[in-house]
Amino acid sequence: MQSVLKGQDVKAIEATLTAMKATGCEGLAEEEKAVQKRVAELKKGKKDAVQFRKKGQELAKSEDFDGAVENFSKAIALEAPPEQVPSLLLRCAAYEGLKMWSKVMVDASRILSVDSKSDKGRIWLAKALANLGQGDAAQAELEVILAEQPTHALALEAQEYVEAVNLAQAADAPTAV
Repeated sequence: MQSVLKGQDVKAIEATLTAMKATGCEGLAEEEKAVQKRVAELKKGKKDAVQFRKKGQELAKSEDFDGAVENFSKAIALEAPPEQVPSLLLRCAAYEGLKMWSKVMVDASRILSVDSKSDKGRIWLAKALANLGQGDAAQAELEVILAEQPTHALALEAQEYVEAVNLAQAADAPTAV
């Protein structure tokens, strides 16, 4: 039971308690109190996460990207992996404002590990890869989206962005003598 209580899934915690009641486990009163306490903690954590996310969005709008990253990070710490995706997407945008492309790549990869179908996560990964000099890999990420949705507006826009970054990097590259 203790391992379940350490988790962040309210439904799993409540289901474990229900199963224990159904099988007539001893000491349920204590376990039930522990479950109720953990559920209350999780619900408070979710509310706090929403507040941190909102504060991060306000800070990002005012271009305080460091403050935004800090607040999005606090929200992520309070969320279970599936619920982290919105905060991770927002933190990608803040990292973009700071030109911290390796961190964008890490967050985008985390998004895709939770939701492999996340177009926004894949677009952030493509943008990060392009800015890290991996234009072919960036293009390949976008092709995953465009193969299924050839008119995907954000993916097409990102494709133009990746091409522009690749051209700029090629122009900056030293020429062989």
